[in-house]
Amino acid sequence: MPLLRLGGERVYQSEGVFNLKTPNMFAGSILDLEESTLYEARFVLNDPDGGRAEKIVTARTRAEPVPASGGHVYHVYPGTGKARKRRAPSTI
Repeated sequence: MPLLRLGGERVYQSEGVFNLKTPNMFAGSILDLEESTLYEARFVLNDPDGGRAEKIVTARTRAEPVPASGGHVYHVYPGTGKARKRRAPSTI
């Protein structure tokens, strides 16, 4: 996918939830990667006014998170939990 150029845009939410200013950079995504795998990515920048840059980077994708071993299992029911339990509970 093409990269998106960012340069000082302000992103905020009212009531002070967050307020940030993006750095001067290019951002994007590489899709359909396998988890916990080493990849080599090549980035090429061509300036219409002249100039060109190319960079090859190596990065590893993260492994899919797994529940902690020995963790607690909670059964969750809709509402107050006082109603008659008619179906199997959802486990989170």
